[in-house]
Amino acid sequence: MRSTYISIPAAFVCMLFAFTTVQAQLFKIGSQAPERSIWGKALKEIAKDVKLASDGKVKFKIYHGGVQGDEQMILKKMRVKQLHGAAFIGQGLAIVYPDSLALTLPAMFDSQEEFEYVLEKIRPDIAQGCRQKGYEILGYPQLGFAYAFSRDRIESIEDLKGAKPWLIKGDVMSSELFDVLNTTPVSASVADVLPALNSGLIRMVFSPPYGVIALQWHDKLSYRLDREIIPATGVLLVDRRRWDKIPGAMQEKIQTIIARHVKKLNKGVVASNLEAIAVMEKRGLESLPVSEAMEKVVQDASDEVGRRLSGDAFAAEFLAKLRKYVAEYRAENSDGE
Repeated sequence: MRSTYISIPAAFVCMLFAFTTVQAQLFKIGSQAPERSIWGKALKEIAKDVKLASDGKVKFKIYHGGVQGDEQMILKKMRVKQLHGAAFIGQGLAIVYPDSLALTLPAMFDSQEEFEYVLEKIRPDIAQGCRQKGYEILGYPQLGFAYAFSRDRIESIEDLKGAKPWLIKGDVMSSELFDVLNTTPVSASVADVLPALNSGLIRMVFSPPYGVIALQWHDKLSYRLDREIIPATGVLLVDRRRWDKIPGAMQEKIQTIIARHVKKLNKGVVASNLEAIAVMEKRGLESLPVSEAMEKVVQDASDEVGRRLSGDAFAAEFLAKLRKYVAEYRAENSDGE
């Protein structure tokens, strides 16, 4: 009995000592989001709360505004441990986990609610795929749906074909869509879009409304097609090996903090996008309805893009899962018609 009485406090002291001597972990995280944007502010709040909750043992240092390079460069720096995390708001997730590219198939989702339902269902597949690549996903900050914004009125498929849309480097999905629609895009970096809009080299962009204002493109664009085209989701991920050095209880605490901030951010993004549309319309932007004929052309083009890329850019099984969950959501939310 005496030996047992002694061993319990001894074991407790050893556990306490082990916890208090855990090596502090600094995560250097690259992001394309401007520091003063809604995403930049959320990342700063996350970093502050993680530091407080961990008594300074876990710190997130955020590099805002693309100062660490584009998303491909950030991943390269993560592989050589110059960076330990990324807050992607573009193609980054698809680079890490190619199957996720199927989430951006144009015109597959009819609403933000539908997309979020499907994303929640498919998250375990994405998380497992990223873990196998050495990354841990901590959250999915949203950007909202991208719309087509144009300098010129778009009322027919012929107008669309001559629209000179922007194509970001590495965007396989948009490249295939433009090819199917027989439209010639203009490839440019994000930084080069504004001068290209000024000169008329680019005459159409696909972007969430808030992004159009944040990047100061709104004064160069006169029209918006009133149809959600592509859901834009971001991802906050970190190096898995570094993450696994953090005790499990602390991991759970950090994930709870991030989940709270991401939920707040995503609600704010929806509101900000609606507000951005209202602001642009007040300044003269005209929102154009999408005719049934154009809707069918875009939907048919989307189906063709899906056939082209399925089994190559992403697994056919993954796309089939997405479509199953879309059908499931619509069945559960049908009005009976």
